[in-house]
Amino acid sequence: MSNVVRNKPVFSPLLCEVARSDTVQILHLLHTSFLGLTEREAATRLEQIGHNKVADKRLQPWWMQLARTFVNPFILVLAILILVSFMTDVVLTSGPNRTWAKILLLSVMILVSCLLRFWQEFRSQRVLHHLQSMVQTTATVLRRRDDAAEPVRSDVPLTTLVPGDLIALSAGDMIPADVRLLSARDFFVSQSVLTGEAMLIEKYDNEIMSEESRRTSARSSRSSRSTLTANDLLEMPQLCFMGTNVISGTATAVVVSTGRQTFFSTIASSVLSRRPPTSFDRGINQVSWLLLRGMVSMVPVVFLINGLTKGDWREALSFGLAVAVGLTPEMLPLIVTTTLAKGAMSMARQKVIVKRLPAIQNLGAIDVLCTDKTGTLTEDRVTLIQHLDARGENSEWVLHLAALNSIHQTGLKNLLDRAILEHVNQEHRLQGNLPNLPTLPRSHKIDELPFDFVRRRMSVIVQQEHEPPLLICKGAFKEVLRACSTIEDREQIRPLTEITQARIEHMGKELQKEGYRIIAVAYKRLPSLHRQYSITDEHDLIFAGCIGFFDPPKLSARETIRALTAHGVAVKVLTGDTEEVTATICEGVGLDPSRTVLGREIEGMRDEELAEIAEQTTVFASVNPLQKARIILAIKSRGHTVGYIGDGVNDVTALREADVGISVDTAVDIAKETADIVLLEKSLLVLEQGIIVGRTVFGNSMKYLKMAISSNFGNALSLIIASAFLPFLPMLPLQLLVQNLLYDLSQLALPWDTVDHEILARPRQWKDNGLLRFTLCLGPISSIFDILTLYSKLRTSPLDRGHEQGYPCSIQMLNVPGKVYPLHPARPIEKARTSLAAFLSQTDHERVALRAPQYKGTRAQEPMWQRGVVSMWYAGIDWADTHHDALVIDEKGRQVGTLRIDHNPQGMSRLNTFLAQIVGSESKEQMACIIETTHGLLIAQLLEAGWPVYPVNPRTVDRRRSASGAKTDTIDAYLLAKTGRADLADLHRLIPDSEKIRELKLLTRDQDALIQMQTRLVNQLTACLKAYYPVALELFTKLQQKCTLQFLQTYPTPQEAMAASSKQIQEVLRQSKHPNPTTVALTIFEQLHQPHLQADSVTTRAKSRLMVVLVSQLLPLIEQIAQYDKEIDALFLTHADHEIFASLPRAGQHLAPRLLAEIGDDRSRYQNASSLQALAGTSPVLFQSGTYSKAHRRLGCIKPLRNALHQFAWQTTQSEPWAKQYYRHKRAEGKSHTVAVRALANAWVRIIFAMWLHRECYQTATFEQAQQQHARRAA
Repeated sequence: MSNVVRNKPVFSPLLCEVARSDTVQILHLLHTSFLGLTEREAATRLEQIGHNKVADKRLQPWWMQLARTFVNPFILVLAILILVSFMTDVVLTSGPNRTWAKILLLSVMILVSCLLRFWQEFRSQRVLHHLQSMVQTTATVLRRRDDAAEPVRSDVPLTTLVPGDLIALSAGDMIPADVRLLSARDFFVSQSVLTGEAMLIEKYDNEIMSEESRRTSARSSRSSRSTLTANDLLEMPQLCFMGTNVISGTATAVVVSTGRQTFFSTIASSVLSRRPPTSFDRGINQVSWLLLRGMVSMVPVVFLINGLTKGDWREALSFGLAVAVGLTPEMLPLIVTTTLAKGAMSMARQKVIVKRLPAIQNLGAIDVLCTDKTGTLTEDRVTLIQHLDARGENSEWVLHLAALNSIHQTGLKNLLDRAILEHVNQEHRLQGNLPNLPTLPRSHKIDELPFDFVRRRMSVIVQQEHEPPLLICKGAFKEVLRACSTIEDREQIRPLTEITQARIEHMGKELQKEGYRIIAVAYKRLPSLHRQYSITDEHDLIFAGCIGFFDPPKLSARETIRALTAHGVAVKVLTGDTEEVTATICEGVGLDPSRTVLGREIEGMRDEELAEIAEQTTVFASVNPLQKARIILAIKSRGHTVGYIGDGVNDVTALREADVGISVDTAVDIAKETADIVLLEKSLLVLEQGIIVGRTVFGNSMKYLKMAISSNFGNALSLIIASAFLPFLPMLPLQLLVQNLLYDLSQLALPWDTVDHEILARPRQWKDNGLLRFTLCLGPISSIFDILTLYSKLRTSPLDRGHEQGYPCSIQMLNVPGKVYPLHPARPIEKARTSLAAFLSQTDHERVALRAPQYKGTRAQEPMWQRGVVSMWYAGIDWADTHHDALVIDEKGRQVGTLRIDHNPQGMSRLNTFLAQIVGSESKEQMACIIETTHGLLIAQLLEAGWPVYPVNPRTVDRRRSASGAKTDTIDAYLLAKTGRADLADLHRLIPDSEKIRELKLLTRDQDALIQMQTRLVNQLTACLKAYYPVALELFTKLQQKCTLQFLQTYPTPQEAMAASSKQIQEVLRQSKHPNPTTVALTIFEQLHQPHLQADSVTTRAKSRLMVVLVSQLLPLIEQIAQYDKEIDALFLTHADHEIFASLPRAGQHLAPRLLAEIGDDRSRYQNASSLQALAGTSPVLFQSGTYSKAHRRLGCIKPLRNALHQFAWQTTQSEPWAKQYYRHKRAEGKSHTVAVRALANAWVRIIFAMWLHRECYQTATFEQAQQQHARRAA
């Protein structure tokens, strides 16, 4: 038993009372019943007792956070220096020498550091609290709407549970409160969070409690309350405690204690304190003590040198204290906290929720990422593909058994159960029994044997009318087969021989090699109904068959794994799935499964041997939860920082052992509670972005540490050397304090700094030896510069009396950029550099000029009047098929040059050279290229060369033509240039689309062209059939269907169709995969022999020839359109924004990709929603002349986008009530159908723009208020 339990925590007296009582007494004590509480009773109790939260998880009040910022070793040093300065400058000094300046400045430094740190931590804690609230933990509770209503099971937030609630528990749940079991079945829990022991404990209700448990309970009942210990409570089989987790089985329990009254709450602080320090914590502590040791060693040296050389020991002490302040990095806690909070916000935008701030840096430090297979390497969309009997043939009976098992089980429903039920609902609509199955009456559940990770199977016992009970078992293929003694072979029960078993195992392996995940299904009839069932009944089963599922690999997994490898992170797969399935998936995503270690091989390995193998192995299959934890510990023992992604109860142990435990929002409760980081999207791509953020946090934190240590050491070394040969103090204590304060303030922009690629390329860990080497290198170099600069000043000019210390002060302040900017040349820090440079320029203009070259990348900014007005040129380019004409004018409209080029590579090179010669040394941004198209190779070449391109409508240029109507290519180019010069501010610059958007746009537009071609051909075919074959139009309503076209191709004339028999027509329809060939063939045969119009033989021969030609064009065209659908859908799913557009109602696979392709993914392209409405052509334009004023439709727009939006808007009237109401309102106003749909599309554009801009999926509840406001405004 752990120390946590030995410390005798206080527990609720009610818990002791309930532990001794029977079920009726328990319900009476808690004022509840087997029907559960009503909603009103639960709300009343919640108001009286409070939320179900432990004290440690509450957000600290602001005054406690403010007080905590003063508890810091560096602040303590400053406080001690204030007391010493008070004694030396005030108490022991009198007259005019008494000064408060140093004390006030030190106080300001403390206040600035603490207040800034408090403000940042205050905001960070609230941000973290908000992020943690996004990860919801729920409990399944039984409640009633009122006293007369039936109880209903529902999931409620864990914090809203109250004593008296009846809850349902199953594998994977975290116990949400202290509870008393009312019923249980094979119920095992882990109490390691309370006891530290990994052994599973079985819990019972009163009815099935063993005799030994009854004696233990009886002894506890006879004991007095004072003698009932914590160990007694933990060992009671009928009690479960908050914070523990369910490993297997199911149970029903009543809540006894919640919140601070729980057993867990009394020991929460001890439990939470047991978490070992991370590498980040250890690194910060090492660095802090390194700085403190440096300060303690340097200050006495400064004090002795100045005291011995100057003779004024009081002044030497004052100066030594100032050096101590200079060596104190009082901004370190603020910089670190700000950097971590900034990282948490960045990761939140990447759908990564950080539950503990230090985990951010730990995430960036991992060099081995262990992950499961499902959902990370695969799509997490498990689909039922096969349901086979023992011979490998399709069997509806096997599907029926599996469906009954999945429907009736109440334990841990996983993706496989959902896939079975979805398949049945879609394909068979199961209602008691399935079509084409042996007649089975409706069944009801009698009992259940829940799933656990030892048996790896679960069973339900169902009763059918006038039949003995039926046990249906479903689970891991080998485990179920091992429990069988017979098989069902074509409705015959045969013994399971070795040959038969080998054949079945071979069938399973073949399915697994194809990537299928399989489970076996077995059953048997039980002799008796009225008895207690147990896992001992799972023997001598009849093997029915197996179910095959497929979860395809993610399209992005291979690219992401390659990116993680490039960033120094090795990906290892730890899965409980079989070797064959795992190998297939791993090969598909680029992992090498050639050396796969299985769980049974790990059992006999020593830890050292496992560590050696784990170092070289990528894939571990068929491993259990404890083996996962062993693998992680083995990898850590080789010096690696390990991250683990898991979402199941079998992943909890591994999550705790990993350096960074990572879970997902859809994980079981205990996994989310255990994890350090929660992903809102189960994807390695999201995690890779989080790793980059973690390394960015490390890089920016390390910048401050390197600058603080090296700068402080160099400054102190300079002062020691200068003190040895200067007849005065190198710097006044006040100057040193001011310099230190300004330097620290200049570093506050570091959390927003960018990090060099070298830092992001590989994992980084906190090690003080690298800091020490850097300090010993850069510190003396900066000190040498200080001394040489001071020596040069002393040799060239005399010192002004009374300002001797100003020169060393200015030199050290000017030296700061020399230490800062080589470490972070990124641009965001320029704000701090500019403000520091402005301050230095006021102190010593001469030394600012001397040190100006140290400012890397800084360019002197001349006044506007000295630099002159920046020139601008406008290039009009008139394009054609074989050649292009370019003409350039300047800002005053003067012609600069003309050029005609051929449409070939040499011509494109000449155009680029021509424009570059005009711009000269100026930026390419000063040359605006105006052209009358938005696509083509000419546009691509201009954009690739970096020239700004502004497309215009040809009608705009036509309005600028002279009255004579003259038109040449050169004149057109000149008019384009004039248009750019006059209206450049109103033109939209062409921003190139991303590669995926370009491809998606080309595919969708090309498919639309093919669809238009198909429509024209169908119209021609319709006209042709009307002329000689009108009965065909009666037989088939859709001519573009494959079965229709193949029928016409087989029977091109009415006479040939009438000569065909019903079976021949049926065969044609079957070959074209018609869903109902028999019935339709009879209908066609009957209609053909009814009287109908016929053309003469000449018309029939001629038109049938044309019909065959049209059909031969339509058939391949339809197939290509279908192929386009597949390619568009596959490309659409790889885009990061696909979920946004897929969430739009009734957008489907056709309209969602088109909307994404036309709108794009560049968030800076549109200023607001109105800009998108104008480009889409949904917003009207005003036409006004004199007294006439009317709104007209917009002519200039992106027509593919307009068409997609109109189709989408009309579709939404079928599903969205507000859209339907809006459309009817417009029609009631007298608007035509087209105008009403366009107005509805205009409203949708604003909604789509907001979703697209903020990366939010469509939800009616989210947008309802905005939609209603828009509808009222439009009305």
